[in-house]
Amino acid sequence: MSVAAGARFSLALTDVGDLYAFGLNDEGQLVQHTDTVNDERQHVMPLLVNRQHFLADQQVEMVSAGGAHAACVTTDGLVYTWGCTMLGQLGIGDEDNDETVEEYVAHCLSTASFGNCRARMVACGHSFTMVLTVTGLVWTCGSGVHGQLGRGTMNLPAHVYNCSRVLRQIDTASFQDISVDFIAAGRDHAMALQEGTCALWAWGCNQSGELGLGDDFDGSNVNVPTRVDIEPVVFMSAGYNFSMIITADGTLGSCGRVLGGQLGLGPHLDVANYNTFMRVGGVEKFGLGGVRMVSCGCQSSLIVTCNDRVWTCGAHVCFDNTGSNVQDGAHEYTPRRLPADYFGRSRIVVASAGLKHYMVVTDAGRVYTWGCDTVEGQATGLGYSTNGTTQWRPRELINSQCFASNRVGRWHRVSALRALSFAMATHPRLGTSSPAHDFHQDPMRDMMRRLGPHTYGGALGRLLGRKTRR
Repeated sequence: MSVAAGARFSLALTDVGDLYAFGLNDEGQLVQHTDTVNDERQHVMPLLVNRQHFLADQQVEMVSAGGAHAACVTTDGLVYTWGCTMLGQLGIGDEDNDETVEEYVAHCLSTASFGNCRARMVACGHSFTMVLTVTGLVWTCGSGVHGQLGRGTMNLPAHVYNCSRVLRQIDTASFQDISVDFIAAGRDHAMALQEGTCALWAWGCNQSGELGLGDDFDGSNVNVPTRVDIEPVVFMSAGYNFSMIITADGTLGSCGRVLGGQLGLGPHLDVANYNTFMRVGGVEKFGLGGVRMVSCGCQSSLIVTCNDRVWTCGAHVCFDNTGSNVQDGAHEYTPRRLPADYFGRSRIVVASAGLKHYMVVTDAGRVYTWGCDTVEGQATGLGYSTNGTTQWRPRELINSQCFASNRVGRWHRVSALRALSFAMATHPRLGTSSPAHDFHQDPMRDMMRRLGPHTYGGALGRLLGRKTRR
């Protein structure tokens, strides 16, 4: 992803590979110790972090933000992690003891940490981390108390609190020996898509039915990847205690905790949780092509449609007929489209939902954020101060003031055939972060054909250019 909204901080990646961080910094979420930021526990404005020694001048290709830690993948396929390491989520500790490393800098994980392969993508949960290699293998570290590491019963010593402080691979047999090509991490659960088959696998906490596995696993933790009985999936997102998926025809589905409206299934539901994926809507609701991307936050969701508009549902996002938010704590129980005027009538390429704040990027590389600018007096990562009031309407972070006049989003400087890899989290069915000689073009063209000709006229179509239309 080119932007990532964490629990109380945000990350943004520009077209030249620069990484900016802003928000809370009490545990090094901004890549560096608070002493470096004038003893501040937070930094309101975006802070350039990879042109200093912390990331060794690396060009960053994708980022992911968790509860109080984050990770990125560089153009060389290296993985850097930083922030809180209390539960081993940075992958830099020792499983033989519970000592933690407290340096607030970015740590480069040796490729030996994940099988001497380059990384394709990373995904950060609340207190665990997943790495997907270019060979389709999944590695995990951090808290495993709910089974979110996907490695079964690990039988770790009691003094390490069910944590894995180094990356370990999930057995390929858990995925029936088929490569994985996309991963997602929620608070305490994880999901994966398989190459070719588009099969969805889920594991970890299932107390609210967020894995979508049905009655057989209702309310119980799942320690190994388990296949979800559902039609082929092309995209998914994992939130606090719920999940969302997109099928090949652009239909959006959701499961998990109902309270708050984040599932988008409407008000007055007679259940507390749904343990199977329920249909939210497709082309009849979201327009031609349906949905192409979704991001699950704490109690709300952002939905990006094939006509490049953003919809939202859940807590703290209720709107009146004029499009203005009316009160804190209100809920939108069914998805509602945000007015195009909020974003200068630009088309939306990518979106990210955090704890109580939200980010989107337009096709022009402009970032808009909104939500609570503080939670319990601490910054959340809007990139500006609202003096403690909630920013209900999306506000642009001016590129010249925040990002050295660079556009946000790596797709602006990559080849047309790789543009979707940055718009949709390096999903290799749509694009890939690997070098050109490793890139398989046909799967992405097949996906574009399934989405239909309308896609070519939208933001992604313009970014992809003529090469995908041959």
